[in-house]
Amino acid sequence: MSLNAYACLVIGAALSPAATPPQPGWRRGPLPVTIPGFRGPGTPSVADTAARIQYFAERIQPALYGDHIDGVDSTPRWHMFTANDQPDEHGSLIEGWELLRYGETDCLLVAHIQLGPDPLVSLFSLVQPQSASRSWIEASLPGPISLHAGRPRSLTHLLWEGDEIPEPDLNPRMLATLSSWTTIQRWQWFLASGVAADAFLPDPASPDLFDGTVYLSRDWRALVLRDGIAFVAMTPYDPDHTAFHSKARSYIRSIHVDALLLGILQLNALSQQADLTSQLGSVELDPNHITRLESDLLRLRARVWWEDIGQRGTQTSEVLRAFQRQHRLAALYRKIVEDLTDASRYTLARQAASADAARAIETARREARDEAHRAEEMRKQDFERTITLVSFILLPTSIVFSAMALWSNPSRILWVISVILSLTLVTVTIAVSSILKKMSRQQ
Repeated sequence: MSLNAYACLVIGAALSPAATPPQPGWRRGPLPVTIPGFRGPGTPSVADTAARIQYFAERIQPALYGDHIDGVDSTPRWHMFTANDQPDEHGSLIEGWELLRYGETDCLLVAHIQLGPDPLVSLFSLVQPQSASRSWIEASLPGPISLHAGRPRSLTHLLWEGDEIPEPDLNPRMLATLSSWTTIQRWQWFLASGVAADAFLPDPASPDLFDGTVYLSRDWRALVLRDGIAFVAMTPYDPDHTAFHSKARSYIRSIHVDALLLGILQLNALSQQADLTSQLGSVELDPNHITRLESDLLRLRARVWWEDIGQRGTQTSEVLRAFQRQHRLAALYRKIVEDLTDASRYTLARQAASADAARAIETARREARDEAHRAEEMRKQDFERTITLVSFILLPTSIVFSAMALWSNPSRILWVISVILSLTLVTVTIAVSSILKKMSRQQ
């Protein structure tokens, strides 16, 4: 019996802003993986960009392969075959690199690695942030690329020859603990988790350990966990008579790597969006800031947030959905939408309340101004009435007494007559004025 395992490690990294491509030797597009057994007319023999886009819906192609708008090529994807033929201490060998750039300096680096004779030991060493194999990876980096701290995510593929798949190299006590699992499940778990049994041994009775299983076909099956995806052959590999398992490996190194890259882009983008949204509760809510966050979420949704991504077949979509479930991305997306909606509603209500308060203040000010204006008008009218009354009294009186002053023989009787006459004229004047006012109002 023999085992053959392959791993694609996805590691977060950073580039210089001016490094596009990172350095000479990088070529545009994803790594062109050979597809064995395909030699028919019009059938691609290499999983390059032209072949991969046939598997994916058009809506997600810009995020993985770039835009071509108005003759401007915004290629985010680069690849390089390695010339390093020095394996690590466990016999693993890097065969190629891929780079997906998704920010000014942020990128995802993919190392295509043929694992050593003991797949688990090789993988466990490669995914450890502090290990000789990690130092070996960093020493093999093509160009000025700095790796982020933390574990890489892995996508592995295990083939086997013989009558039945051999057991993982575990001590008898651990095998006894996991006796309720099948051999395939044991390989799936340890390859997908990337954690040795002596570091963490799961409870085999846990009902959700294998919820991330994707049933691909009779010949292979996948298990998707938070940090890794393991594809394990269900049937033996015969290099002379069985071509499927070789083709399955090319699928894993191409379209399934792309599905994992898209899932990581979704996870990173939603996590960043959630962090920004969570800060709304600790600062004064700015409607313009909320609008920008909503616009960012719409762009995120249009560019990367998709579940059904397949244009040919459903396996890549099923693997992506399993990755999303492991990280609860759908729930995270709904939470972001709810928080932004609540913040937007609160801001709109606060703006409406502020507008109502402003209108109430303006109304009170306007009413106060109107009241002051009416009071001023009344004072003016009172003054005018006083002047008018004095005029009505003094004018006739002045006329009468002026006339009487011209009388040649003034006497007490004449004075009495003048007073009576002046009072009569005042009364007549007031009466005539009242009649004229009534007539004016009626008109």
